[in-house]
Amino acid sequence: MANKVVLTGTVSQTPECKIVGAKGNKLAVIRLNVAEQRWDAQSQSMMDTTVEIEATAWNRKGNLLADKAEVIRVGTPILIDGKIKIESWKDQKTGMPRSKVGIGVENIEVIGDNNVASIQRNANTSRAETQRQEDEPF
Repeated sequence: MANKVVLTGTVSQTPECKIVGAKGNKLAVIRLNVAEQRWDAQSQSMMDTTVEIEATAWNRKGNLLADKAEVIRVGTPILIDGKIKIESWKDQKTGMPRSKVGIGVENIEVIGDNNVASIQRNANTSRAETQRQEDEPF
């Protein structure tokens, strides 16, 4: 099975770009609000909810975000193509194990009038690639 995800949403915080570690690895972090609807049995109607997802990009892929930093601001609609990642660590205060689910960025696009065609093309390519991988027996 392929680990592939494509999300669209809006930027919820100012993206962070920084150099980390002794080797000077580049890290870019962006937080994305993704809207979803669910049925609420009590009110008998659809309810809107928002999930915040953290997406990270390292080194060369971190440049994708850095290159678009002048147009990616809070509220900007974007499309992120990547892989689901689980990060685990030990809480320094409690010593308890902690974890979170995020996205490892492979591609990021600003959604707008000039980008709609390329985003649609990328999404269709991603869907076709995922379907092809799912159809392969091994």
